[in-house]
Formats: sequence, C-alpha cells, structure tokens
Amino acid sequence: MTSAGSRDVELIRATLRRFVTEEVVPLQQEHGLSGDEAPPRELRQRVRMRSRDLGLYAPDMPVDVGGCGVSFSDRCILEMDAHFHDTVFFDDVLGGPGGPSSILLACNKEQ
Repeated sequence: MTSAGSRDVELIRATLRRFVTEEVVPLQQEHGLSGDEAPPRELRQRVRMRSRDLGLYAPDMPVDVGGCGVSFSDRCILEMDAHFHDTVFFDDVLGGPGGPSSILLACNKEQ
C-alpha cells in the first residue's frame, strides 16, 4: 500500500530526475565543468534558483518556510537519487551543507 506521503516523494523524485538530466547535466556539459574545480558562482546560483522554483531546494524544510516538508529519511532518498547523477552542482540541487538547515528554525531574528 502506498501512502500519500510516499506518493508525494515519488513525484518529487521524478521532478528531481528530470531537472538533473534535462537541465543540470546539460548545463555542466555546456560549460565543460568537471569535478576538479568548483562551478562558477553565477551557475551555482542559477541551479539553486531553478531548484527552488521546482520545489526541490531544501525539501526537508517545512512548507511554510519554502520547503516540501519531507521527512529526513525521504531527504536521504532524494540525496541518493541526486548522487546517482554525479553532478558538480550536487550541493546546489537540494541545498547541501551550506544550504538551509532546520536548525535555523530555532534562531531568533538577531541570530
């Protein structure tokens, strides 16, 4: 039996696969990028903004702050899917270590 949550995650996974294969990998190839150096900042920003527009960026953050509200285990599944494609933009697709973190939800405005 499939739950509503797992159906939602399957839709997110399908969106992720399309985004990476149809947009991110071609962008990487177009600019001749390899894992030997970090991609240019403007391209990273472009990937992050498109990922956000597709609802992929920071998927484990609550919906009311712009995330998808997926569980940590579902976030792990999405990360495994993204790793499968071995792109230099990995951290920019879902929001990597430098991206949004749920710990930020506990901060006050001064922090």
